[in-house]
Amino acid sequence: MNVVGFNGSPRTSGSAAWAISTILEAAKDRGAETMLFHSGELDIRPCKGCLGCVKSDR
Repeated sequence: MNVVGFNGSPRTSGSAAWAISTILEAAKDRGAETMLFHSGELDIRPCKGCLGCVKSDR
């Protein structure tokens, strides 16, 4: 069985990442192959809540 976790938070060591990692470790202990993606580390250009759009002169 394969289990994939997606962390949508920009914080890679926050509580969401911890919860997902805990679940994936439990799945791994039961024989699953696991993979975790942190969307904050991927080169995707969605809103990250940095307020850069508000700070700029646009």
